[in-house]
Amino acid sequence: MTISLVLTFAMMMTMTTTTFYFQSVNADECAEDKDWPEKPCPAYGAASEAELRERWDKYYEMKGKEWMEAKKAEMDQAIKNNTFTEWIQYGDLDNNNAANRNAYFYYRLNNQVPLRVRDFEGRYFMPEEQDPSMFIFTPLSGDYYVKPPPAPWYTRPEGLYVIIGIGSASALASFFALRKVIRK
Repeated sequence: MTISLVLTFAMMMTMTTTTFYFQSVNADECAEDKDWPEKPCPAYGAASEAELRERWDKYYEMKGKEWMEAKKAEMDQAIKNNTFTEWIQYGDLDNNNAANRNAYFYYRLNNQVPLRVRDFEGRYFMPEEQDPSMFIFTPLSGDYYVKPPPAPWYTRPEGLYVIIGIGSASALASFFALRKVIRK
C-alpha cells in the first residue's frame, strides 16, 4: 500500500514537472521581439527553406539595406576579431540582443556568413564542416548546437543487458558455489 502511494505520488510529480516545463518552453516560443515586432511566430520554423527565406526577407525590407549592411559589417568584424559570441549575446541590450541575432540569422539563412555553432559553454565557433545537419538546430533561438557526446556504453540498453547478464551469471555461480561448500 505504501509503495503504491509513493509510486503514484512520484508519477504525479513527474507529470506536473514535465507539463510545467513544456508550457514554459512553449510560452517563450513567441516572445516579444522589440527589434522586429511583427516577427512571424514561430520565427524559425517553416515548411520549406524557401518559405523561411521569404519570412526573413521581410526583416531585411523593414530594416533597410543601409542598416543591414552596417550590421553585416559589424558581424564580419566580430567574426574576424573572434568576438562573435560577445557580439551576438551582448550586442544590443536595448533590444534584448535581438537585432544582432536577427541580422545573423538573416545572413546565415542566405549563406552570406559562415555557420556559427554554440558549444556547451555558450561560446560560438566556426566548425570546419559547414554542414548544418551535423548540428542540433533549436527553432526557439535559431542557434545550432554541438551534439552531445554519445552516452557511455553502460547507460545504453545494450550495456544494461550486459550488466544484468553478468550480474545474474555471477549470482547463479555464487549460489551454486555456496551450495556446494555447504553440502561438504
